Amino acid sequence: MKDIRITLYDIFGYLIPGVVMLFAISLFFWTIFWPASTLVIPSKLPAIALGSLLFAAYLVGHLGQAIGNLLEKLPMIRKRLDEALPLSKGVEELLRSAIGARFGKAVESIKPRELFALCDQALLHHDSPGEREIFVYREGFYRGSSVALAILAVALAIRMVHAPAVLAVLGVTVEVYRGPLALACGLAALGAWLAFWRYVRFGDHLFRTCFLRYLSLDLSTSIERKGKHGQA
Repeated sequence: MKDIRITLYDIFGYLIPGVVMLFAISLFFWTIFWPASTLVIPSKLPAIALGSLLFAAYLVGHLGQAIGNLLEKLPMIRKRLDEALPLSKGVEELLRSAIGARFGKAVESIKPRELFALCDQALLHHDSPGEREIFVYREGFYRGSSVALAILAVALAIRMVHAPAVLAVLGVTVEVYRGPLALACGLAALGAWLAFWRYVRFGDHLFRTCFLRYLSLDLSTSIERKGKHGQA
């Protein structure tokens, strides 16, 4: 039996956003089916129940990432993936020229998404990933978080229809009226908006560092080849 490995992406990409989404889904069901009942949040849970909730949050986190993939259909994201490179014009020309010299002139005209995949695989093949994993983790975390917080904002907005919301937290019963619910909804929506732009930012970092690392590796390899030919 192979060892089960838990990566940082499992935690930051799936589990943490999944916890927020699972809470938002609970709010949906509570609001729709039991709006007048008290939502009890216990201070302690049995190990089996806690493990089951974490596993459910992990699965829901996968659903959130699936929804997050739809963000790639937004015009600004599609432009980044299919039209524009996050590089200056001079560096882009240098990169495409280096790729064309290695793979053929036809490669120079491919889309940024395919260009990134090609450079990324070349770097992995040469065992030079750099900060790739860090940017992948953060991009996934913010993408999943933006979806989870947006769903939470919608759930809180629906909950305002059935105010007050009665919560029992750590043995203390609290009635939450529309004012605090509206504030929580606004903060969740703001968090979703900020997380989305962080997702865009780290996506650009992922592309940019991949292209620049490939270019620097290609140039250093060319210099080494010229040096060897000169010595010969």
